[in-house]
Amino acid sequence: MLDQQLSLVLKRLLEENCKPPFYCTIVSKNGGMMFGRYTLADGEEGLDFELINQTSSPEGMFGLPIYIMFIDSEGQVAHVKIKTSELFDFKLN
Repeated sequence: MLDQQLSLVLKRLLEENCKPPFYCTIVSKNGGMMFGRYTLADGEEGLDFELINQTSSPEGMFGLPIYIMFIDSEGQVAHVKIKTSELFDFKLN
C-alpha cells in the first residue's frame, strides 16, 4: 500500500515541477519512521530510493495515518497525509 501511494505522490511532485533529489521523512501514528532520498535513476526513467535510516513500530509496519514530508533540491516542501490505502492529502508549500 505505501509503495503505491508513494508512486502517486512522486508523480505529483514531478508534475508540480519539483526538482530531484527529494529527501523524505515518513512517520506513522504507531511509531514507524523512515528517512531517505529519491534520486533520478541512471540511464532510465524513474527514481531510485536510498534508505538513510528507519525505525520500526512494535507491529512491524506503518499504521495509518502516515505523515510524509518531502523537500526538493530547491527547498520546496510538500506535506502528505495518507489516510487510507486509496486516499491522501497533498500540500505543496
